[in-house]
Amino acid sequence: MSEAEANNECYESLRAELEKEYKWKVAVIAHGKLIGVYNELEEAAAAIRNLKQRPKHAIMTRVGVDEKRFGEWLGGFLEK
Repeated sequence: MSEAEANNECYESLRAELEKEYKWKVAVIAHGKLIGVYNELEEAAAAIRNLKQRPKHAIMTRVGVDEKRFGEWLGGFLEK
């Protein structure tokens, strides 16, 4: 299973819980698991940048808002 597939599977398995508990927050999924839930996009991007093992793919989505649209980290585009 690719990293993207693992992340998407994780997101789908957590979707209902995230929408119930964290609407309007920013969820980050990488390495096939939930990394964290943040108030702001900048915090979420920093969480990805600060991972010890940098992901090739990650999902960053505003829960309950981005529904079908979410940002995907493709190996470093959020770097400063």
